[in-house]
Amino acid sequence: MKFECRHLAELPFNLNLPEGIYEVPVSGHVVKLGVSQGRIAAHFGKDDQSRYWIASKAQLDQMIDFKPTFLQRLRTVAELSDEREIPDSQLHEPTEKELQDQMVRALIIADPGRSGENLQERAAAKLAELSTEKRAIFRQQTSLWLTAMNALPGRVPIFQRAVNTLVRLYMVRFNDFFVEEVAIHQLAGMVTSGVLMIWLVDGQVLQTTAHVEKIPGIMRGQWFDHGAQAVADFREALRKGEVPDSVQLLAVRARGFLERGAFRSAIIESSAALETAVTRRIQRGLAAAGKTPAEIASLLKTHVNFRDRAKTLLKQATGTTAAALDSKLWHTVLGHRENYRHRIAHSDLEPAKGEAETAVTDFTRLATLVSQIP
Repeated sequence: MKFECRHLAELPFNLNLPEGIYEVPVSGHVVKLGVSQGRIAAHFGKDDQSRYWIASKAQLDQMIDFKPTFLQRLRTVAELSDEREIPDSQLHEPTEKELQDQMVRALIIADPGRSGENLQERAAAKLAELSTEKRAIFRQQTSLWLTAMNALPGRVPIFQRAVNTLVRLYMVRFNDFFVEEVAIHQLAGMVTSGVLMIWLVDGQVLQTTAHVEKIPGIMRGQWFDHGAQAVADFREALRKGEVPDSVQLLAVRARGFLERGAFRSAIIESSAALETAVTRRIQRGLAAAGKTPAEIASLLKTHVNFRDRAKTLLKQATGTTAAALDSKLWHTVLGHRENYRHRIAHSDLEPAKGEAETAVTDFTRLATLVSQIP
């Protein structure tokens, strides 16, 4: 039997490339990334129960009896497929526990609103109700599904890296600044709601699911209530022309860059948040001590080095140093500045996701501590 797993995602932009297969090196291997143009999502059903089929116009024209609710033109669609032939003798034989777990999945899909109500008991009862024939069919479907999952578990990270590898070279070769590297969080806001994963057996769809990572990305409406008072305060601050706190703004931007996969920019923004917090606290402390703006500017010009400012000048202005706030965090931050911030600012270094997340977290933590100095 031929098992196949397709990874499919509408990109948040159009690639001006002809449709076809592009060979992309990823982790020492070459994967074949499909680029499709002019695809259409044919929706059928209503509201949140709506489903869709992605196809070309020519394919839809051939579906005479297919009556979609509405058609939606998509941006560029990227696709990665894996295939594997598995003989019948090697199909997974499900246990009773696996049959019950599969029934649990079926119950959740059929009625998400009741997903927390005695699922195991309901699944066991549902299995017991099946006739011999229907139980055999359910067992066969479960066997195929578990076989597919074991043989082709999905490669979302590989898919994402392949897309971004293609995008980076495309940006440079064609000087296209309307595109960018993508994070799963961005893809979650597209029609495919993340990376759409489709498992097939001999060309027949077995199961579909969407990999999203971050829930807000798939929300089509307001997903959080900040409270009436917070919103009222926001309205009033906006009306008065309140300027956002620069340190907090830089920190939020850094998180935004992390979400979009722009790890270099995330580290630069969070490092700037820390440097700004230190400089601003020094300025306020020296001003409170009676220093004139000219004197403060002169001192800052004399103490340009970050380590010097965060220790010598910050202590003169506030009576404490950044190191005294959290010694372990301070030394960790110095390491981040040496390993990431400096090297990124003066090279083409591309940090890994985990490295960037750690650096951003530590930079913003120390910036918060410095801002809170009395």
